[in-house]
Amino acid sequence: MQRSMWRQVFGSLGRRKPVRVGLLRSRWASCMVPGVARRPPPPAAWPRLLSTSVPPTVVVAEEEDAGSGAEPAVGGAPAQSPQRRMRKGSSHSEALAKCRDLEAMVELIHKRGVQVAKVHVVAMVKGLRRLKLVDDLVQLPRELHTLNVHAETVEHTATRIIKVIGEISGPQKAVEVVHGLVELGYSVDPVHLSQILESCRTRKDGEVVEQIMQVVSQLGLDPDQYFLNLLIKFYAQSGQTDMALKMLRLLQEQGKVDIFTYNPFITALSLRGDYKHAFEVFEELEKQGIEPTAWSCNALMRACNRGERWDITLAMYDRLKEHGRHSHPSLFIPALPPL
Repeated sequence: MQRSMWRQVFGSLGRRKPVRVGLLRSRWASCMVPGVARRPPPPAAWPRLLSTSVPPTVVVAEEEDAGSGAEPAVGGAPAQSPQRRMRKGSSHSEALAKCRDLEAMVELIHKRGVQVAKVHVVAMVKGLRRLKLVDDLVQLPRELHTLNVHAETVEHTATRIIKVIGEISGPQKAVEVVHGLVELGYSVDPVHLSQILESCRTRKDGEVVEQIMQVVSQLGLDPDQYFLNLLIKFYAQSGQTDMALKMLRLLQEQGKVDIFTYNPFITALSLRGDYKHAFEVFEELEKQGIEPTAWSCNALMRACNRGERWDITLAMYDRLKEHGRHSHPSLFIPALPPL
């Protein structure tokens, strides 16, 4: 009788995986493992096993705390595991990214009492970028300063903001972010200025470059080589070849030139078809004792091809062939004149 009753009650549970919730998990585990012969408990012990004196939620919290290393529950309430705290933080970030503008983001932060961290700031930038709210992006560092966000986070975020603004509307608005950082007392480094230079393409952006140089002289910054290379590239792309050559001579005197200084310069000249200056810069490259790469020869060949200087183009191709670089995947195959 007892055996048949046990099969009716527990027989179906023995053929499936036990559920990880409830009070009886730890006490039934030995009886519910398939393929293991266990003696079932006597009927007299069933009321004790099925007792609900301890709430199942507390047991679940205890099991999670034991496995996740979270702090024990205080006052009978289940403790938050690190996974739950992370999900809670991610919910704030998702809510910030879905706000309609910067004002709604700040209102949400005050309403929820969120202590703004880097992950929240990234979500704010992502949301404003999705909506293309350039003015709100410009004002974001000021709002972060009002919210007492860490200075390092604000300066790091400013680099991302400048890059996003340059992609959306150009470098004019990006300069306002730099001026805002200076007014708020944050440090401006060449990385911020380099992000603005990357968005400068035409001669119309010359005023922006002048403002950047004023910021450099005002703050007494020492531009790194990457910034100076971008400056030369901008002058070459915008048609100000004389200024680019002047900057190149200055860098040569200071010994700050490398292959990454010449390659973008020659490439910018080749896009404009200025083969004369491109060949001049290539000769300067060799005079400095720097070995030209396939990229350098490729750019010069493009410039000479557009200027219909087939002799220089074929000479550079033969030179690459001698050095075994004629099979480079990005190599430009010269277009010979029609016979």
